[in-house]
Amino acid sequence: RRVLFRSDSQTHKKVEGMIVVTMPLDEDELKALKEWGIPVVLLGVRHQGFSSVRIDDVAGARVATQHLIDLGHKKIAIMSGEQQNPFHFPVHQYRKDGFIEALEAANIEFNPHFELFADFTYKTAYALMQDALTRKEKPTAIFCESDEMAYGVMQAIKDAGMRCPEDISVIGFDNHSMADFAGLTTIAQPVNLQGEMAVWLLLEKLNNPNTEVKELMVPTNLIVRNSTAAI
Repeated sequence: RRVLFRSDSQTHKKVEGMIVVTMPLDEDELKALKEWGIPVVLLGVRHQGFSSVRIDDVAGARVATQHLIDLGHKKIAIMSGEQQNPFHFPVHQYRKDGFIEALEAANIEFNPHFELFADFTYKTAYALMQDALTRKEKPTAIFCESDEMAYGVMQAIKDAGMRCPEDISVIGFDNHSMADFAGLTTIAQPVNLQGEMAVWLLLEKLNNPNTEVKELMVPTNLIVRNSTAAI
C-alpha cells in the first residue's frame, strides 16, 4: 500500500511504515521524520543522520566532460539547471562542479559565456541553444546536465542547419529511455538498482532498528553513441 502526502510543496512516499524521500527536506521536515520513529531512506539526496542511496553526480559530470576533452574539444559549453532552484536540489551544482574540475585538470579555461541556464526541460534548452547559435563564438561541444536538455540542444542544432556531432558534439546525463533512440551519448545511472538498494536498507532497518546509518554511492558509466565525435 502506498500513501502520498504533501508538505511544503514536497512529495514523499510512505510504504507500510517505511518512508522513501526523493526530494531535499528542510530541518523541520527532517526533525518530524525522526520523531515518527520509523525507517527512512533518502533517495538521490543525503543528510546526516539518515541512510541514503545516490549517485556521484560530480564524478559523472567529470567523466562526461573528460570524454569531450579526449575527443579534442576545448570550446566546451555547459547547459546547467536553473539558477534559482525552488526545491533546493543540489544536482545541478554537483554536475557543474564535475564539469569545472575536468576543465581545470586539462588546463582549459572555462568561458562563462558558454554556460546556459535552462530548467532541465526540452523546451527551455531548445530556446537557449537557438540563441547561443546566433552568437559569433560558438562551442564545439556541450555538456547537458540532463538528457531532456540534450534533446532540445540537438534539435536546435539541426534546425539551425548545423550537424551533431560534426559541428557540435552533445553529451547528456541520466540515459533515459529515449537516449538510445536519439543516439545520445550520455552518463547512465542505474535507477532500478538505486530503488532496490533503498528498499534493502529499509528492510534492514525494520529487522534491526539499531542498524547504523549507511550512505551508499552507486557508480555511473559513460554510454558512447552518435552525438559526440572528435573535433
